[in-house]
Amino acid sequence: MSYSLVRPILFLGDAERAHERALKWLECGQRCSLARRTLQFFCRVQDKRLERQLGSLVFRNPIGLAAGFDKDGRIVPAAEDLGFGFVEIGTVTPKPQPGNPKPRLWRFPKEKALVNALGFPSDGAVAVARRLEKRRMATSIPVGINLGKNADTPLNRAHEDLCASLDILHPFGDFFVVNVSSPNTPGLRDLQQAESLTRIANSLLDKLTARGPRPLLVKIAPDITVRDLEGIVQVVTATRLAGLVVANTTTNRPLAPSAVFLDRGGLSGKPLFPRTQELVKQARALLGTEAILFASGGVFTGGDAAQLLAAGANLIEVCTAFVYRGPRCAAHICRELLAHLPKSPDKAA
Repeated sequence: MSYSLVRPILFLGDAERAHERALKWLECGQRCSLARRTLQFFCRVQDKRLERQLGSLVFRNPIGLAAGFDKDGRIVPAAEDLGFGFVEIGTVTPKPQPGNPKPRLWRFPKEKALVNALGFPSDGAVAVARRLEKRRMATSIPVGINLGKNADTPLNRAHEDLCASLDILHPFGDFFVVNVSSPNTPGLRDLQQAESLTRIANSLLDKLTARGPRPLLVKIAPDITVRDLEGIVQVVTATRLAGLVVANTTTNRPLAPSAVFLDRGGLSGKPLFPRTQELVKQARALLGTEAILFASGGVFTGGDAAQLLAAGANLIEVCTAFVYRGPRCAAHICRELLAHLPKSPDKAA
């Protein structure tokens, strides 16, 4: 049965409860070898043209599951079975915290958008590490871990939170992403300023030097100005961060007219794509060719992915599209993307 036929029924209930049910189904499924093989059969797309390599990390395809869907590392093996080339879990905070009051997640099907005001609900770094320790052996795709500060930690001590989480989670992440761009933690976006970001970057890079090198990226907000972006890129260059994730959710809710009544939360989904494309082009021009650039925001099709790769992105992340396109989202995007890629010699007949 097509997911588009059952989606209206799934969307009848509360969005966050539906999300939790999906996580539980996937958790159960990844414990069953038959369920895993079934998902792999229907959701994996194998084609050499999709493969990417960044340093020592090899990606079967450039489509990853963005941070926000699996906040606590519950479905890493399932993400691989669903055909994603990598997964970024989180945001993970050092101590457990409940996040913001409910309701805090809303769907807007007309615009293919979501608004979330979750505020980093997290099981905490220790619990996530224990979970990943059990499940990492069951997956072979790269796993990124998105790090954030606890809500009650002062901004000037954010680097301490981030280092504490990195210390605990270091053995289980292939790359790490610093989240200083969520609109749902008061003041967090102030950490994108040069002085704060430099302190955070240097603290984390020192920790990685001691524990073992891993790519470290910063996830930025889509609502920044060109001057803001220039300042962030200067920090990336000066500290030798690996690159950027472009971008987080936006506070520009008029992009989705159905959502303008909300006075909190960040908007994700299809309306964000033009801004993502613009920001990727600007970031690549400023970063040069060596830095890593992930594109995240509004990607729904292989055509969208192709445009962002052409604009300078190395890899693509999706989250809202997974909600709207269903379990075969990665497979659909990969197949659509192949239509935009040159045929390999053995396929060129």
